Amino acid sequence: MFDSPQREINGEELLVAILGYVAGILTTGAIVPEILKLVKKRKADELAYSWLEIIVAGMILWTIYGFLIESWPLAILSGLSGVLYFMLMVLKYRYAQKRFKG
Repeated sequence: MFDSPQREINGEELLVAILGYVAGILTTGAIVPEILKLVKKRKADELAYSWLEIIVAGMILWTIYGFLIESWPLAILSGLSGVLYFMLMVLKYRYAQKRFKG
């Protein structure tokens, strides 16, 4: 499955790959300002744990799917998105713990 022979990529395939990477970079990068805001404010009350858990699970599944169909933009950028959303979850948990400790 992953050991396909090298082949030439035509112009249309290149455009599709570029489109995939650009879309992935934009959607993955969209979470960065939220992480920065959360770190700056040191509070994440507005983020629901259930939403974070569902989105991280979804990103894991998209990553697996991307690898299975050999869609590298999907696999790589979904994996990166999953890591970033997991960071949000860890920060939310950490800030909630600090709030309870005083």
